[in-house]
Amino acid sequence: MTDASDMSHYQALGQHIDTASSIWNAWAPIWHIVNTSVGVLAVCILVFMIICYTRWSARKAELGVIAPTPESLQDVSLPVVEMIAALSVGSTLAAELIDFAIRGYIKIYEIRQSSFLSPWAVEYELEIVRPVDDLREEEKEVLQDVFQELSVGAKVSTTALRKDILFPTRLADNPEKVKKITDGPDGLRGRDEAKTRVFKRVAVGLFILAAVTLSLFALVAGIFVLLLGLTLRPLTDKGLAVYRRVKGLRMYISTAQQSDGQTERLLPYAIMFGEGERWLTQLGQYYVATNTRPDWYSSANPADFTAEKFANAMYSFVRLISLMNRTGGPGS
Repeated sequence: MTDASDMSHYQALGQHIDTASSIWNAWAPIWHIVNTSVGVLAVCILVFMIICYTRWSARKAELGVIAPTPESLQDVSLPVVEMIAALSVGSTLAAELIDFAIRGYIKIYEIRQSSFLSPWAVEYELEIVRPVDDLREEEKEVLQDVFQELSVGAKVSTTALRKDILFPTRLADNPEKVKKITDGPDGLRGRDEAKTRVFKRVAVGLFILAAVTLSLFALVAGIFVLLLGLTLRPLTDKGLAVYRRVKGLRMYISTAQQSDGQTERLLPYAIMFGEGERWLTQLGQYYVATNTRPDWYSSANPADFTAEKFANAMYSFVRLISLMNRTGGPGS
C-alpha cells in the first residue's frame, strides 16, 4: 500500500516537472529575446549617459566658437590647466619643470649627453636658483616632491630621482590636491545637483528594469550611471572661461609655425599638449637665428650649441622625466 502511494507521489511530481519544463521551453525563447533586448537597451542608455557626462562636464554646448590665440595662462598654474583640459598627452611634470626654469626659479644642467642606445644614458641636474615664496601652493608642491626642500641652492639629479622609489608616490596625490583647490562654487569645477539627479533617476530606472527582467546588463549599467552621477563636476562659469582660453591656446600651438619670442614662453604648454618636439626644434632655431642662448638651461658642451642639439637634449629631458613619472625608472 505504501509502495503504491509513493509511486503515485513520484508520478505526480514527475508530471509537475514535465509541466514546468514545457512551460519554460515555451517561454524561454521569449525570455531570451526580452533579456537580450533589455541588455542592448541598457548598454545604449549607458553610452548615452557617458556622452552626457563628457559634454556636461566640459559644458561643450556653451563653448561657442573658439579662435586660436597665443595668450598664455599665467594666472592659472599648469597642474590646473591639466585638470581643466583633462589632458592625456605630453608630459605635465616635464612641462612644469621647464616652466619653472623659463620663469627663473630653477636651472637645468645637462651633465651627460644622451646615448643612441638608451634614454637613461643622459643625465641632468636641477637647481633652485630663486626663492619660490611667490609660487602657488600647487606649484610649490611639485618642487617639494622633486627637491624635497625649497631653499635656494637645492639640487637634485635625474639619476637620484630615478633611484628614488618614493618619487612617483610623492607625485601621486597631486591631482587630488589640485582638485581640492579648484572645487567649489568659487573654483573652476563644482557639483551640479540638477544634473546629478538626472543620473540618479536613470540609474534607478535601470535598477528597476534589472529587477523585473533579471538582466545583469541593466544592473551593471545602473551601477556605472550612478557612479558617473556621483563623480560629475561640471566646469563653473569661471572654469568655462579658463577652458575656452586653454582650447584657444591649444589650437594655436598645434598650428603655429613661426619661431619668435613667444616660442619660449609657450613651450611648457606645447609640451603638455604633445607638441614639444616640434616646438623645441623651433625654439632652437630661434636661439641660433638671434644668436642668443637660454639662461635657464646649460648644455654639457656649451661651446657646441646648435638648434638640433638643443632640441634633442631638451626632448631627451622631457622623455626622461615622463618615463620616471610613470614608472620610477629602471633600477628603482
